Amino acid sequence: MEALPKTSTFDSRTRLWCFTLTIFFAAGYVGFHPIVARVAGGAHLSEHLLLYRTIRFHLFLLPAVVAASLALTALVGSERMEALANQLVLSPKFRGAAALVATAIIGLVVLQDFPMSEDEYSTVYQAQLFAEGRLAADVTDEAFALKQLVLDGKLYSKYEPGWPLLLAPGIAAGIPWLINPLLAAVALLTICSIGRRLFGKRAGAGAAALCLVSPFFLLNSAGYNSHPASLATSLLFVLFYIRTVEDGGIANALAAGAALGTGLLVRPFDAFVVSLPFAIYSLWLMIRRRGGMRVGQASSLTTGKMPVPQPGLIVQMLSMGAVVMVFAAALLAYQWVQTGDAMLSPRTVYQDPALIGLAAPPVDNPDIDFDLAAIWRLNVLGFTPVWLARLGFWLVPFTTIFALFALFVKKSRWERLLWCSIASVIVGYFFHLGSGGDGYGPRYYYAALGFISLFAARGRQALWLWSSGHARYGRWRGAVGAIVIFGLALGVLVNVPSKMHAAAAVVAGRSSIYRAVREAGIRNAVVFIDSDMPEHNAWFTRNTPSMDADVLYARYFGPGRAAKLMCGLGPRGQFPTRKAYRCTFKIGPGVPLPESIRLAPLDLPALTAEINPPGARQPRARTNAEF
Repeated sequence: MEALPKTSTFDSRTRLWCFTLTIFFAAGYVGFHPIVARVAGGAHLSEHLLLYRTIRFHLFLLPAVVAASLALTALVGSERMEALANQLVLSPKFRGAAALVATAIIGLVVLQDFPMSEDEYSTVYQAQLFAEGRLAADVTDEAFALKQLVLDGKLYSKYEPGWPLLLAPGIAAGIPWLINPLLAAVALLTICSIGRRLFGKRAGAGAAALCLVSPFFLLNSAGYNSHPASLATSLLFVLFYIRTVEDGGIANALAAGAALGTGLLVRPFDAFVVSLPFAIYSLWLMIRRRGGMRVGQASSLTTGKMPVPQPGLIVQMLSMGAVVMVFAAALLAYQWVQTGDAMLSPRTVYQDPALIGLAAPPVDNPDIDFDLAAIWRLNVLGFTPVWLARLGFWLVPFTTIFALFALFVKKSRWERLLWCSIASVIVGYFFHLGSGGDGYGPRYYYAALGFISLFAARGRQALWLWSSGHARYGRWRGAVGAIVIFGLALGVLVNVPSKMHAAAAVVAGRSSIYRAVREAGIRNAVVFIDSDMPEHNAWFTRNTPSMDADVLYARYFGPGRAAKLMCGLGPRGQFPTRKAYRCTFKIGPGVPLPESIRLAPLDLPALTAEINPPGARQPRARTNAEF
């Protein structure tokens, strides 16, 4: 281990400068949140204001943040402590283990291992089908169809098969909650590898630290969304692509193609927008570098081996593209099996209102005309500015400021490509007609999180080195350290707890129906979901594909439909031994209000008489005791 420097870079004047900046940023950050929320309309940014609404936050938490940031500034402000943190606390094994443990605990404790949204449940449903060796469930009644599930003579997810395939082994093993944390660990280690290769070991460690204390990274990696898989595959593609160009080797090219192909199966549009700048650069390289074999760039002085001839760049790029085409063919084959047409995606069958580009209008609002004017109105004036603003609040405070500073330093070709990928993600989702729902932050930008964190670490590193090289601006080095430490303290003590509290509240609200059913002791029954807003009924009918759970949940379409389903006319024959209940509730801010949930048994004899009018041949009506 290299010797650690013993000198501190903080004198009394710099400490006073840090204290002033800490107070300034504390006041600015606390006051800026409500201002942005009001400008954005309140609803889009309301989830991060939970702690800011209480006077106790201003009286107790803010001084705690100031004290913690000053204390950490005194400790970590020295080169000795920073080097010690890089070598011990932020070692590669610690980074991966910390990401795995933290996200797994959050998934089990905060999110209660509950697929919060219909998007998450839809992919979990498909993963359960894959774990059972099936592509679709033989469910044909609309009462059992959830939002984001395709009902087309069978029931299956509208989403691509990549994430369900990755999740299926976890479901088969009984540990589905562990898959996304494992992908989070892979993503974090890959960020470190890219950072170490491009900017040095400290930059990689800094980027990893920013992710580990970011609620954007922690919550998305703890849930059941497909974004962590997209992030991991995008980062792996970039890492192996850089190795392919710099080090050569057909294995690196095949690995890059496999990573990008897997991302294509997980989230095709993410894979497209992230890889687009690299695809253009690959074409330029192949045109510029003609030839067959080349000599490997690894030096014999560092490897102890003589350089060996490597396949030509054109061969490597074509091999990478061929692997991607294999995965694309698999996606088309999946679509052909599910929809009967290789070019017809389940999203189109579902009539997804948030398709890319000039999409068809949503089923529930056919009057909307999705043309360029609509894109401008929805995204330029709506979603895109709000999402960019939310990104700053879901990351560690001041992360985006340091990332933007990295724009003004001399950039390598890889930095330019990564910046182009960030821009490609933002511009690409400008044409995505949807707000992203109630995900954990601006989740459509999640594929670029690794690149943003790397540039934040790069910007901080460049500003630190610049201030060190100019005696006149030496005090700014302490200011940089103060800003970094204060941002980390603010993120740990404010951002993370407030976002965790908001997510836990949403999970508690959306799982309140199932909790009420358990507390009521209902067993061997079908519970019909009926809210004051009928479109919400499809959010809460969550069953396993086998339809053999102790309690089944169905959408309520009126007493006649419920009677047909319960009296032997349903899609799975009949439910001769199950009782029937009707669950009514009122909708609050996107979740059922727990105090409004009512569970009442359905009068099955009366329902049977309703669908068999007087004068018709009457089957024997079952009594409630027989159900």
